[in-house]
Amino acid sequence: MNASADPPKRRLYLDTGVWIELRKAGRETAERVLSTVISQNVLRVSDVHIRDFSALQGEGPRKEIGELIGRYATDPVFREPLAIVANEILNLVRRTSSVLVGELPLDTSAHSGVNFDIRSFSQYDQKAADRVSLHSKRSLLVQAIFRAIPWVPDVGAAIGDLNHLLRLPLKDLESLLQKLRANSRPDVRIHELRAALPAERLAAIDRAVKNNVIAWAIAGIEDPSESQRLSKEIDSVYEARRIPHLWCQLASSFLQGLRINGVDQKGNDHLDAAHVSYFPEIDCFITADRRLFEVISDESYRQGLTNIGLQTKVGFIRSAVELPEALMTS
Repeated sequence: MNASADPPKRRLYLDTGVWIELRKAGRETAERVLSTVISQNVLRVSDVHIRDFSALQGEGPRKEIGELIGRYATDPVFREPLAIVANEILNLVRRTSSVLVGELPLDTSAHSGVNFDIRSFSQYDQKAADRVSLHSKRSLLVQAIFRAIPWVPDVGAAIGDLNHLLRLPLKDLESLLQKLRANSRPDVRIHELRAALPAERLAAIDRAVKNNVIAWAIAGIEDPSESQRLSKEIDSVYEARRIPHLWCQLASSFLQGLRINGVDQKGNDHLDAAHVSYFPEIDCFITADRRLFEVISDESYRQGLTNIGLQTKVGFIRSAVELPEALMTS
């Protein structure tokens, strides 16, 4: 082995806010910072970036960020988080004796990115844009239900309610969220978990993740006895290590719901959770969102990552020029 060989570069993921900060800093500063960054890191870009940047107002900002990404982010990950986590659930179900694999109502389609112009974001299709709106609706609903009736006893019924409410216009759901906020207080357990020891929060996270996995797996099964049987079998084979992408995503959503400083009023917390679902495929994650950083640096989250075999480093910046230093300390 050649002792002088260069060490492998870290797989680095910058969230949407960091790329926006780079653009705001100006082309010269952005290129200077990114040239320093890629000397020791390989930059990853994902489907979630595509969603975020396609929503930016104005062709100018989209083009400027697209040119930076096209030049410096040389390691794309064109697989939707939904497709990744759906496959994790399916693989878990395959460990049971279920004959229903293939019939479960999970979307396992992945966006290939072949029709996507990384420099202009000009070919982002309407179907994908509609899916973003759907995710925003779901995020608002989850926030509303979580804060009004945390840990509802019948998870399956709650999912059914969500699917029904998702047919409503987004403005009606925003109104629903306001009414729930006005007429209810967060359950005392939310306050307890905020103040709990990290190990207690992690135990609650793990219970919530497992319950969601089981609920999603049995959602399309009409036979109650078969549903109960599959629930027990999944419970017996469940290990968080088998669903690392999904665990990262759901644990982030869980902790976002406990935040003292509230939730994203626009229903975009799901995009934060989608970004962190890529943790198993990266070595370092930098965000410009302080609230998200507080979530993913929470001791319970860090211990949970260790438990599923991950050591993804995280960092926070307020401006683009802080990026090299953040990488040194992450």
